[in-house]
Amino acid sequence: TIESYLQQNKNTFWDYVLRRKWLDYLGENEKWTTYIRNYVSSGNKRECWYITAQYKTTGSDKALKGFTDIWLSGSTVPSSCSDILTAWRQSEYNTNEVKFKKASLLISNNQITKAKEEAQSLVQADRIFVIDWADTRNNPIKSLPEFIKTYHDHEYFNIALVDIVDHFAYSSPVVASEYWKTLKNKNLINEKAENLAQAEIATSLARIHDKQAIYWLDAVNDKYADSLLWQWRIRTAVYWEDWVRVVRWSSALPSYLAKKDVWQYWYAVGLWHEGKKDQANNMWQDLAKIRDYYGFLAADQIGAPYSISSKSQPVSETIENKVLHSTLIKTTSQLYLIGKDDIAVQYFRWSATSLSSEEALAAANIADHWKKYSLVIYALMLSGYSDDLEKRFPVAYYHLIVKVANRYNIDPVWVLALMRQESHFRVDAGSWVGAKGLMQLMPSTAKFIANRDKIAYQGVDELFLPQINVNLGVANLAYERNNFDGNMILATAAYNAGEGNVNNWLPPHSMRAQRWVLSIPFLETRRYVNNILAYYIIYQHVKFNDKSVRLSQVMKNIETKK
Repeated sequence: TIESYLQQNKNTFWDYVLRRKWLDYLGENEKWTTYIRNYVSSGNKRECWYITAQYKTTGSDKALKGFTDIWLSGSTVPSSCSDILTAWRQSEYNTNEVKFKKASLLISNNQITKAKEEAQSLVQADRIFVIDWADTRNNPIKSLPEFIKTYHDHEYFNIALVDIVDHFAYSSPVVASEYWKTLKNKNLINEKAENLAQAEIATSLARIHDKQAIYWLDAVNDKYADSLLWQWRIRTAVYWEDWVRVVRWSSALPSYLAKKDVWQYWYAVGLWHEGKKDQANNMWQDLAKIRDYYGFLAADQIGAPYSISSKSQPVSETIENKVLHSTLIKTTSQLYLIGKDDIAVQYFRWSATSLSSEEALAAANIADHWKKYSLVIYALMLSGYSDDLEKRFPVAYYHLIVKVANRYNIDPVWVLALMRQESHFRVDAGSWVGAKGLMQLMPSTAKFIANRDKIAYQGVDELFLPQINVNLGVANLAYERNNFDGNMILATAAYNAGEGNVNNWLPPHSMRAQRWVLSIPFLETRRYVNNILAYYIIYQHVKFNDKSVRLSQVMKNIETKK
């Protein structure tokens, strides 16, 4: 019956949901013939069962060969691989080369015990190399010179050396940099390995804002500089106001990086400091036409108006009616009516990907009428039409936000911008790390804030209640605001990354906020702060019609640690 249903609903959302549950049942109960008949590719767990099914039903040599790719695709494999792993270990595909690659992968993923276990079945020379690699990684100061002397001609020496230095520099960047300067046997290291190892030291120093990072970043030959190193070069030069290097490195950026708004903006800042103000102003004028964080910063630099205007795109009545009476809208509506909000969102997102651009616009209009704002934002994204700011930036739960924000003397528009970033106004939103609700609170944070501010709170389930979530979320934002002397930038970063991290990132001297935001070590937090600041401006200009608000007004200097 299930197979018949799946056949009738092939390639639909229900097929997507049910088939995976059905495959899990078949795999757990070893129904291998039926499993093969129903299989669709969907991750290593089910692929392992599929390969197991092939092997159990046909003894397929192809199945064993296919498992090799899974075995080398990550440091661990799911439990569904256990049967095929047992057969594969006894097969001709479990070669010394494959075992060596697996051990190397395990070391790079900090699974040293498992790596040494895997190494036990290697030929003696490779077994000793893997064990020495792992031991050197654990104690580079003592063991690295001998490791270099012994293995500098080994096929995997470069990979091992870079991994050892990366691990050392990540945990102790300053110690690693000083040690590298005095390291014996460096003459045995080839050019590529030396540059890649130095790049690991350079980026680790840059992340902790150590000034000597500039020397290390400069020492890496451009031929061996990857995207990460190039970006940390400019971030570090901006952090330390080394405008000569900002210009030099910006002008040498690979084209795929050079065209990005962020590096265009800082290239212009460098040029301005070098006296090339006309060139800088021309670059800022172009950037000011863009509706994002760096576009707004550029507009502030030259005193230009922001490129913010909302314009809706008309949809034909024919398309509107077609979508209104479609299975997509009918089913999504029915799911909401019976309280299955999470499935409604999943169903809508899955099914909407097949819509045309105009149909997606129509779906956004319908979702807007329902006040299901996360669906509106998603459908507009699918449509490729981003200028309907009225719909993309809804004012949701605002009466509740204002009520709570006034209690804590918090700007309600800031809360609105943060909520838009955190959950797209989904009451039932949840993240993979466990954050919940409109303002994406971690249960531990909610408990701490509730106890601190004496807010009634009965447990995790209440984080899906708007009143409770907003109350705790705004209280948490106020807590971070107070921790950082009212600085909106620091409080926003702390809401995402935590107070401890932000304290560690505070500079040794007063710094302009733009420079500090660029230097945030966590990519997620940099993007988070950029987005919320941009959303704050868009809300003020579009929804509250206050065009006097400028980004520069909230970009308070970042002061040194107390």
